Amino acid sequence: MPTGCVPIVLTLYASPNKSDYDKYGCLDKFNDLARYHNELLRQEVQALQDKYNLTKIAFADYFRPVVNFLQKPAKFGEINIITMLL
Repeated sequence: MPTGCVPIVLTLYASPNKSDYDKYGCLDKFNDLARYHNELLRQEVQALQDKYNLTKIAFADYFRPVVNFLQKPAKFGEINIITMLL
């Protein structure tokens, strides 16, 4: 999940430096950490899948759907963002 967009993170780690935020108002360093975590997770899931090829492993990526919502909110109609982020 893009934790840099979560209201509590934005509140607790607010920065006076505008360069700490992306164009959607999210904190870059937290989203970078989430991207890094997701990449490592994908690699480990793939390694496990390769090792245990008869086993099905699934994980959910919430990062991309939330970012898609932030980029094009009108595409999704009326959504309560607080509920979506919980």
